[in-house]
Parts: sequence; structure tokens; C-alpha cells
Amino acid sequence: MSRSIKRLILILSLVAVALTPITPALAFTPFQENAVNEHRPLYDPFECDPDANTSDTPTNVKTGTYIAIGKITADGMEVKAETYGGGYRNGIGTKYYQSFPGWYPSNNQQQGETPYDDDGIGNDGKPLPGRTVFSELGNSLGNLPNGTRLEIEFSGKKIIAEKGDSGPGSGIGIWHEAARPLDFKAGTGPVKIHAVSGDTPVTPVTGVSNPVAGTPKIPTLGNCCVQVDEATGGPLAGKDNAEKAFNFFKGQGFTEIQAAGIVGNLLQESGMDPHIHQSGGGVGRGIAQWSAGARWEAVKAYAARTGRDVWSLALQLDFIMVELKGDYKNAYTAIKRSQTIGDAVRAFQNLYEICGQCEEAKRIEFANTTLKLFGNGIETVSGEPVPTGDAGGGCDSSAMASGVVAGSIVKTAVGLAWPDPLGPKSPKAPHDYHTPTPAYKAAMINPGSPDSPQTDCGVFVATVMRKSGADKNYAERGTGNQRAYVTSHPELYIIISNPRSTKDLKPGDIMISDGHTSMWVGPQAGGYTVAEASWHNHSPDMRSSGNATWMFNQGAIIARKK
Repeated sequence: MSRSIKRLILILSLVAVALTPITPALAFTPFQENAVNEHRPLYDPFECDPDANTSDTPTNVKTGTYIAIGKITADGMEVKAETYGGGYRNGIGTKYYQSFPGWYPSNNQQQGETPYDDDGIGNDGKPLPGRTVFSELGNSLGNLPNGTRLEIEFSGKKIIAEKGDSGPGSGIGIWHEAARPLDFKAGTGPVKIHAVSGDTPVTPVTGVSNPVAGTPKIPTLGNCCVQVDEATGGPLAGKDNAEKAFNFFKGQGFTEIQAAGIVGNLLQESGMDPHIHQSGGGVGRGIAQWSAGARWEAVKAYAARTGRDVWSLALQLDFIMVELKGDYKNAYTAIKRSQTIGDAVRAFQNLYEICGQCEEAKRIEFANTTLKLFGNGIETVSGEPVPTGDAGGGCDSSAMASGVVAGSIVKTAVGLAWPDPLGPKSPKAPHDYHTPTPAYKAAMINPGSPDSPQTDCGVFVATVMRKSGADKNYAERGTGNQRAYVTSHPELYIIISNPRSTKDLKPGDIMISDGHTSMWVGPQAGGYTVAEASWHNHSPDMRSSGNATWMFNQGAIIARKK
């Protein structure tokens, strides 16, 4: 080999090294990193759309679009699953995992419970502990290559896992640390899987699962403030899909109230996710959940005729207008005549969606929040304005820093509480038990009341309910008073008596016994699920699900805001 050729090879090698990214190939985009840092799902339907200036093709994975690979079609498939390398056993406590009571390892790498059922090394030659991996059993998925990523759904929760192992049998094996965020405690059972592209971020084993699409949350200030990796713009104006849809319908000649009524319906139908397939074998597709068959085929035909992506938000919004001015003119006329949120919601709900179980109250709630966040109006169900500081458009950092999030019980409770149980060993809050967070100190509804109101469990719950706007008449203090209040207002609360398991709980539920009350907020950072204060014991902080079990044993009821 000549000296000049050797020199050329050396130069090319140095250039290749210089161009090699320092960060891992699977690093999060800024959009996804924000979600991880703020403990939100990677694919939040209210999150700012990272595809604003792209074609939303099926290979664009930042929105979690499904792909076909091996034996898995784009529609996904149901397979049987089993855990391995460990599992769950009630009563084992925090012997192995401090934040995940009951979970244990049973593999050679992590030792733990015997007999060991796995050597803890994947077929890719890498140790499995600390990874969100699955094992393809018996080539039942088409002998997928290592690194293939699946969205695994079980009982209303989802994770993204990658193939790192294989074994005999059929279906998939879920590494026990990956099974934890799915709450896959039984160890065996059917799961729904979809394949996603290889650069889809894997759910961390220490994190929480993504909520199943189609279970929308009320949009909040936090969602509009995420810095997206691609600038928003193009034909749809707005920082997230809900705002884009709201502005779109305003541009079609609807008033703000009418536009909010339409968007409230779409949020209830799909969470404004244009890629959604109805879970559980349902036939709904897209933001309006058009039924697979005549209506969805019409959407596809319109996309083909106009040369556009059927899964794009812009295409689906345009098609809604095509229907409203065509076969659904009666809905269009009724919406245009509506002057209140309720009338606008019902016109779209009854004449366009023609839903079975509509849950009208949720649609109205979503519509009101849309109007408060993106419009100039402040109409609520009661017709009264939201208290100053609890709502507002734009990205007011001071409003977010207050810990109060309009319309969200859960985010307000978490925002006002310390992130860990108080005490000298707390890694994030090593202060005394009685010091409230600055956010709670500012938001407390009656800071002048006697006897340590910052540690009063009832005052904390009342502050959350009132300041979030969920119930500004919630009884101020005294668990007896609060229990009497919720049970005497069946129009506002669903009461669940004699609960026995945390499976009876939903995020935002209030637990009330004769002497204590707390809030179930669902999985949060660190694995905590309860936000509460305790009389003369500690100011509001986050606690484990064991506190809920303790309350059930004390005769607590569950009060769920309608």
C-alpha cells in the first residue's frame, strides 16, 4: 500500500472519529428530555407537537407512530407474556427495591430470591439488570433482531422496551424491572404490543409507564411551555395539538366558545392524538375516533385524493370541516347557533360524534379549560371566573412556579408538596418536618388559622381542591367536616365505600377516614403515589402507596370528583 493511500486512510479515520457523536445514538431529543425531566409521559397527547414542520409520515417516531416488523402488523397484536429474572410477591416489602415494595430479583446477576430462574445475561451478551428489555420466546414475533423496540400495553399502562433476549416458548418474556411500571404483578397474562422505530426512547426502569392513549388529561399551563426540538409553525398555529385545533376552528369562522366546544369533544375522544387507535379491540381512529369502516375509509380516501398523510393532525382537522359542511351540516348549523360551552359541546357530541357513552361532563370540563388556556373567555360550568392566579394563557413562569395548575388536582397536589417523605434521611428535602414548600406556603387557603395549619391534612386537601378550581367550596378543615361535605354532594363526588385495594383508586381521588385525609396522585417521581400532610407531624410531602393501604384499614372512603 502506498504512503499516500495510507495517509488518506488515516485522515479519513480521524475525520470519522471527529464526526462520531459524543452522545449515545439513542439520546433523548430536547422534546423527550423535557418530558423525562418533568416526569411526564414521552408521548403526552397534550405535549407540544414535535412534528409541526414535518410530513408526519408513518416512520416519524417522535409521535410514537406504529410500524410493521416481523409478524407484527402496524395494528399490533395481542400475545401472552410472562415475567422473568424476578417478579412480585405481596409482603416482601422493600427488601430489594426501596421504591418498589414487593418486587424482587431472581437471577444470577442480582442474586435475590432463589432458585434463580435466569442467568441475567441477554442474548446480546449484555447484563439485563437495569434495562427495560423483553425476550422473544420461540421466535413467535418473527425472530426480531436485538434492539427492536416494542410498545407493551397492559391494563391501561404502556412502556417502550427493546429486545435483548430470547428463549423457548411463545409470546414474550418481560424482564421483571420492565414489568414494574406496567404493574404486571401476576407474572403471566395477555399484553398488547406494537412495534415502534429504533430511535424511540426506552422507558427507564425507574420511571413510570405512559398512560394509554385515549385517556386524556385536562390541558394545563405546563404543556405549552416545553421547548420543542423543531420550531412550531406551518399551517397550524399553536404550541400543542389542543391549541392548534382551537386556532384552526376559530379560523373556520367559529367563535371561541364554539371552537372550545369542538376541541373539548376531541380531547375526550382521543386526547388530540391523530395517531391513536382505539385500545381494547375498538374501531376508533384519529382525533375524532372515526369508526373503522365507512367513516375512516372516507378519511383515507380524502387523504389519498389530496396526496396527504392520513395520520397528520392538519389532514384530520380539514376532514372534520369537510364532514361538517357535507353529510353533517345539521351539526355545523347547531354549533354555529350555540352561545354557551354546554350548547357547543352537546351540538358536536350529539350530531357529529354520535357517541354511545359520551361522558358529557368531561367534554364540558375539557372545553372550559381549552377556553381558559387559549381564548380570551373565562366561562366555566358555573359561569363564574377562575380565581386570579389559577389560570391564564401563555407561559407565565411565575404562575407555574406557584405550584397551582388550573383544572388539575394531581398537578396542584404534587406542585405544593415536597417531592420526598420529610425527615433527616430524605435525599431531596432534608429539612424539618414542619416547613412547607414555598409554593404551599403561598397557596395555603388559611395560613392564619391556629395550630400548625401547614401540617393539617385537611387544610392541604382543601387548598388543592380550591386553588386548582376543582371545588372552591370544599370544606376547609376537619376530616369529619370534609367527609360529611363530599357525601352530601352526590352531584359533585362519586363515593366509594369500603375500598380494599389501590386498584380502586384513580389519580385525583381523595381518601378520607375519621382522622386523616390524603390524595392519591398516581405514580410520580421516586415511585410515590400519595400526597398528604399530617397533623403536628409533617407538612405536605409525597408518600408511598402503603399509606393508602393503611387508610383503607382505618375505614377510609374514596371521594372522586365528577
